[in-house]
Amino acid sequence: MSFMQAQARYIAMFVVETTNGTEFVPSGLVGDNPVHGDFADYVEGDVLGEHDLALAPGWYARFSAPGYMDRTDWTGPYETERAALVALAEMHEVCETCFENCEDSPAGACK
Repeated sequence: MSFMQAQARYIAMFVVETTNGTEFVPSGLVGDNPVHGDFADYVEGDVLGEHDLALAPGWYARFSAPGYMDRTDWTGPYETERAALVALAEMHEVCETCFENCEDSPAGACK
């Protein structure tokens, strides 16, 4: 993930069940009392129903390329920033210290 940087943020996200799976939408995008139609511009699939909207504050993590629109989906919520970053590294099979594939780097480079 050489050009991508790990990011972790403490934010409140709506966990939305859609026809495309579970998706996360930052609460600031849809207001305090959203209805399922408010999520249409922010999710890939169709929202499955009003009861499938849950607000989940916590630590979320993703990879992002500064200056570009490239980024991975958020993962979370986690109780700590460290837990979010460790989970991100595990999900993308990279080192949790340097966020690179250590097998491709010189021995001990990230230790």
